[in-house]
Amino acid sequence: MKNHSNKHFLGIDIGGTAAKCAIISDEGEIVSRSAFDTGIAVSKEKFISSIYHVVDDAIAKKVGGIGICSLGIVNSKTGQIIGAVENMPYLYNMNIRDLILSRYPEIPVFVS
Repeated sequence: MKNHSNKHFLGIDIGGTAAKCAIISDEGEIVSRSAFDTGIAVSKEKFISSIYHVVDDAIAKKVGGIGICSLGIVNSKTGQIIGAVENMPYLYNMNIRDLILSRYPEIPVFVS
């Protein structure tokens, strides 16, 4: 695994109506913010495209890691969303960690 020495990190909070994203310094300061819609009206393809857009932007800014929290029941060891996502059925059994690692295998990704 590459050494990502940058002192900024991406945080993504996936909620039932929106995902809120921020690049945060190691001192806890918000460097930038963004958001995108989630919910039942959003397709799986649109959701994945939105996640990739946010991660692509953060990678371009050379973040040192990514932390993601999501509604529902999440297996934090594997990154898989395993239940309680009735308003976002496309998340059921999605492995959000593997989704990001498939595109950026060198970046540390943590999911809870």
